Amino acid sequence: MTTPVANPPDKPANVLNLILEVQDELGVSRRRARQIVDAVLGGIVRLSNIHPKVKLRDFGNFEYRDRKSKRSVDIEGKEMVRQPHRRLCFSSTPRLNMHQDEQP
Repeated sequence: MTTPVANPPDKPANVLNLILEVQDELGVSRRRARQIVDAVLGGIVRLSNIHPKVKLRDFGNFEYRDRKSKRSVDIEGKEMVRQPHRRLCFSSTPRLNMHQDEQP
């Protein structure tokens, strides 16, 4: 079995990148880091289903937003209708955005 490698800096980060960050930061096994990441992400989803908004200070907010139905045309020129749906959205705080500006 090969050891998974995180995406390089020129590629989008994925959950493995986050797991490796947690593993390094906390000095725990990769298995334990995965459990921590899964617990945090699962908690955000569960709380979002109960509360109108989940606010994480100095990080951002998670909330469901309702999307209306929308008519559009597919690549073959056929008209299609996107059904209304709810989507979990994230908006970052200004403080989190400041940290992004500090990155090289």
